[in-house]
Amino acid sequence: MNKSLILEKALEVFAEKGYYRTTIQEVADRAELSKRTVYRCIKTKEELFMELLNAAVLTRNEEVFKQIGITDDLKEKLSRFVISLIRFARNHRQYYRILTMEVVSDNPEFLNQVAKIQSEFQEQVYQILQEGVRQGRFREINPLLATTFLSKLIEGTLVIIENEPNYSSDQVILSMLDLFWNGLGKRSH
Repeated sequence: MNKSLILEKALEVFAEKGYYRTTIQEVADRAELSKRTVYRCIKTKEELFMELLNAAVLTRNEEVFKQIGITDDLKEKLSRFVISLIRFARNHRQYYRILTMEVVSDNPEFLNQVAKIQSEFQEQVYQILQEGVRQGRFREINPLLATTFLSKLIEGTLVIIENEPNYSSDQVILSMLDLFWNGLGKRSH
């Protein structure tokens, strides 16, 4: 009982304050528990964060990665991946924040674990892009550059969805994908 409450409140605090500014005392206060009680369930702030990060990954994988298995068409696969990732970010804001936040620690092993988990999205996109280039479906590009570009487009899309009530999220997502696939050039008729 206490552990699930601690995880729930820790997710709130980490999502609001980020990794660096979150303390176990704040988590305990939010859960209305003593710091000692929290430490009985969780040994360190790093362990607490990893539990949340792993829960975020499971939720994301359930909602996002299954979408790319629906089709073999690489353009559709990448589009489905992006759409489902944006929907995940919109529907699970705290988990998305955990998956994308900057983490500072003196523990290199912990930082490597976090970095590996946080880069799974980029690795998946990178693999799809490389396969598309290999199959001749996508033009010869630097997949790392395209992955970075797509990541920033997703971040921008999320900001627009969050801050512009005049646009539907689907409208913004479709416009972003059009920009990614077709660029800024004028279409000739």
